[in-house]
Amino acid sequence: MPGLVDIVRINKLAGRPVGHVDSAAWLRVAPAPAQFEEIALPPAAPHRGFDASPRIDKPWAAHVAGADNDSALGRYLTVDLRLRQIFEGTFRPPLGPASLCVTAKAVPA
Repeated sequence: MPGLVDIVRINKLAGRPVGHVDSAAWLRVAPAPAQFEEIALPPAAPHRGFDASPRIDKPWAAHVAGADNDSALGRYLTVDLRLRQIFEGTFRPPLGPASLCVTAKAVPA
């Protein structure tokens, strides 16, 4: 299994830009697999509340076995992290002008 240094070396030899990241290979290098499984695979993962089917389990198993399912897995991971931000209220502070940011306010009783 290639490490990050090996992936950079492979990119150089293949003529790819040095900054190019092979996300399919990256998802197979520790600690990424453990982090992905911790975030996206538990039965209580937020996306499972919207999609009860085990659709993510098969692409993950195939990816670990060598298929390149990084695009689909990345979408699940993104949705899951966004839902966690919404449900847990863990948003980053606004980076742009205040006019572009929406702030939730309590409704007066």
